[in-house]
Amino acid sequence: MGRTTALRAALGSQFERVRTARVLMVGAGGIGCELLKNLVLMGFEGHIEVVDLDTIDLSNLNRQFLFQNRHIGQSKAKVARESALRFNPAANIVAHHESIMASKFNHEFFQSFDLVLNALDNLPARRHVNRLCLATGVPLVETGTEGYLGQVTAIVKGKTECFECEPRPAPKTFPVCTIRSTPSAPIHCIVWAKDYLLPQLFGPGVDNEENEPSGDGIENSGAPIAASPVAVRLWGPLMSLPLFVLR
Repeated sequence: MGRTTALRAALGSQFERVRTARVLMVGAGGIGCELLKNLVLMGFEGHIEVVDLDTIDLSNLNRQFLFQNRHIGQSKAKVARESALRFNPAANIVAHHESIMASKFNHEFFQSFDLVLNALDNLPARRHVNRLCLATGVPLVETGTEGYLGQVTAIVKGKTECFECEPRPAPKTFPVCTIRSTPSAPIHCIVWAKDYLLPQLFGPGVDNEENEPSGDGIENSGAPIAASPVAVRLWGPLMSLPLFVLR
């Protein structure tokens, strides 16, 4: 049985169209590693572009199997590409170590793809990709996980509801790699200081309300970091400060 036998049987006359499609994959973390592995092992021969701003953290290694200890600190997108090519050297993969919200990833860029796969862990970027896909008419497969729960949704303009059609609650937990490597909001810095820096400076258990994760727990666990009551109380007053203070 060849690598494409099952895919050919499932897709029938659409096989060649799907196999040679242009795919944009946004995010190379836990879901992104699985998606990229599946694409190359199924014999996908189209064009894949991977976009991810994050670098590899120790906490990623328990589930993001395309990365190893020697890759810590390196670009997720670039290492994911290198690892996937070892499964299938014939795959055509381009990696971008950049934010999907960068100006270069504009309407024209999105329009060049047949499908977008979202594997992101933050709401602003997911909303951004959703809006660009709606504006360009490119189908989007939206995915996400939280703890042991996961979801996947196909979004097609004019046929299904979009990612923002239903209001979503503000996140109360944040991935370790975001907090430590690519913080993008003041709340990320507050949570990092409360749950990692303070225990390192003053010892575990300092103002550790409601059994929030200590510095040791964050260092050795892949679990998201919760925004503690202290962080939330600090966040309110900070929102009223001038921007130059937060910088």
